[in-house]
Amino acid sequence: MTAARLVQNFRGVRALLAVADAGTVETVAGTLKKLGAVVSTTAPDLLTPEMPAGFDVLFLDLDTGIPEGCAWARLGQAPPLPVIGIIGVEAPSQLKALLQLGVTAHLRKPVPGASVYAALYLGINEFNRRRQVEDRLAAAEERRRGRRFVIKAVLQVMNQRSVNDDEAFQILRRESMKKQLSVEAFSEEIIRKTLEEGIAGVNAERG
Repeated sequence: MTAARLVQNFRGVRALLAVADAGTVETVAGTLKKLGAVVSTTAPDLLTPEMPAGFDVLFLDLDTGIPEGCAWARLGQAPPLPVIGIIGVEAPSQLKALLQLGVTAHLRKPVPGASVYAALYLGINEFNRRRQVEDRLAAAEERRRGRRFVIKAVLQVMNQRSVNDDEAFQILRRESMKKQLSVEAFSEEIIRKTLEEGIAGVNAERG
């Protein structure tokens, strides 16, 4: 799998600023608008779990702690979008909040306008890199889980058609291509169908 393409142009990026103080809002929003981003603002305590869904990046003021709207932090989940934390001091409690939120970049108050681009660049691209790694791991786990179905399906085809394991696998591969499925997904479909037919047969005999 190739590396995620780096994002360098932020024109049209939808940024949500959940920031408490007006000075920080002015600095961050001003720089983002110069970069062509579309900026919306709210107070951190007004942030809801649904609110970040319509945005591409969240700038979050952590001076008053983690807002209730950041449900993923309480559940120990990855954030649904890139989060750039804004902190006043690098105290242990605020650093812990950065980790809990899964931020991919942060800004220190008072925020210099020149640092916003770097934080945006790192925040979005690191989020994309992490998401790609997670997708890769999930795909690998799915393939691993599917191998047991492939083995069962190969044995079933061997018994049904009196062929060896290589021929059985080639049959599965050809049939899966016709259905535009992976061999793993097609094998799982076969095994589940066989199981359902077996249960139906048992129920019919009992009836």
